[in-house]
Amino acid sequence: MQNRIAVIDFLRGTAILMMVIFHFLFDLNYLGFVQISLYSGFWGIFQKITISLFLLLVGISVAISKSNRNETYGFHAIKRALFLGAIALLISAVTYLLFPEQWIYFGIIHMIAVSLALSMPFAGKKIPALASGLLVLILPLLLDLRSIGITFLFWLGFSNPSQSFDFVPLFPWFGLVLIGIFIGNSFLKYLLQFDKFSIVTNKTMAWLGRNSLGIYLLHQPIIYGTLYLFKLLS
Repeated sequence: MQNRIAVIDFLRGTAILMMVIFHFLFDLNYLGFVQISLYSGFWGIFQKITISLFLLLVGISVAISKSNRNETYGFHAIKRALFLGAIALLISAVTYLLFPEQWIYFGIIHMIAVSLALSMPFAGKKIPALASGLLVLILPLLLDLRSIGITFLFWLGFSNPSQSFDFVPLFPWFGLVLIGIFIGNSFLKYLLQFDKFSIVTNKTMAWLGRNSLGIYLLHQPIIYGTLYLFKLLS
């Protein structure tokens, strides 16, 4: 976007900062420096809030992009989905080579790439996006989708896949993207009111938000590599 929305960059910057903190703790755990329960209690909630914030922002950005581009939105969405899909495949390949027992076969980037394609019919909608989003969120609470056991639909959450560093299936997480679309189409003018606050226009957070994809791709190799080298030398 030529005229960036400060509150969106701020929230995305917050989300990437939270993800860096969580992954730093994960690497400390994985390399044996500490033993922290990361998927329950405070840190379990912290992780879920981080993912939720990212996906809500994906949906809000879809709504904004649809409003700005209108007739050319479909081409833009497909191009973006293919770009992220290529990055997701690269992540899968690298993690399979380095960590074959816990490689990332459908992580957050895979999820966002697929979500961009699937959300196209909802991009300019309010109630359909909200209703569908709530359905996607609630359905796994009513039915154990993993028990269906359709292996090739693991990315939907219809089977219990093997262990992975990062697994984010469409059910229930796509629901947050759809709800984000509803928020972006319904409450953007209210979100814009936050742009007047100095904390929201903080340059550091804005930079983090604008460069969130690059930070996501680079932070783990840097953190893990540094900690691994420290462990070897200690």
